[in-house]
Amino acid sequence: MKWLKAQASKACMSLIMWEPNKKTHLRFKKTCLSVLYPFAYSEFRTRKYKLLFNSAKICLAIASIVILFSFLINRDAALKTVRKHIGYKIDRLFFDDELDHELLRSVIYKESGVLVPTSVPYRDIKLMYDQCIEKKIPVYVFFRLIYTESRFDSTAVSNVGARGYCQIMPATWRSIAEKLNLSGNSCKNNIIISAELLKILKSEFSGFSDKKKWELVLSSYNAGISRVIQSGYEIPPIIETRNYVDKIMYRKIR
Repeated sequence: MKWLKAQASKACMSLIMWEPNKKTHLRFKKTCLSVLYPFAYSEFRTRKYKLLFNSAKICLAIASIVILFSFLINRDAALKTVRKHIGYKIDRLFFDDELDHELLRSVIYKESGVLVPTSVPYRDIKLMYDQCIEKKIPVYVFFRLIYTESRFDSTAVSNVGARGYCQIMPATWRSIAEKLNLSGNSCKNNIIISAELLKILKSEFSGFSDKKKWELVLSSYNAGISRVIQSGYEIPPIIETRNYVDKIMYRKIR
């Protein structure tokens, strides 16, 4: 059993390090991880994982078929074939929010160096990640920003009235909330409004290189876009803002 757990753990780490370039590939990654993860981390004590140990050979056989078809044809054809024969989605066979939570935290840590606290609800983490994809915000920028602003504390309130995960000021909140037709001071709205603000700021500096653009975006998020423009499209000479940009863009999160 120790050998099995060790091998499963190695396989999990290899899969977590793999960066899928298609949605189908991501489902394939989740499928394999959903099978292997309980073997590697047996502290997940739910009844349905007992089925894993009783049907391990079947699961590994299905995975082998998927891998074989992946090399011979492509992953799309492999998943279609497997689903046709077993009659249900393989990626939902042993998948649930508890396992998904751990996998998503692992992916985010790999991409940003930020380890999201386990106390943060899965729905909030997933929304943060989805907003990065939808609004084309680098994962490391958004998650480091949230870590820097609130340490992932949804109830955080600053001395000047900024609130939530992303520390949105009331005036900014009202302006963007009205534009997106959002109401209520919820965690979901806080994340969406922050991502929308970053998207707006990103469009203002679209003519700059990627590195320079995000430095200016973060400077504007912290100090205001007017100060960035007044500084000649450079990081304003404010110690707090310079440290803010440096921490998110370049420093290692400890």
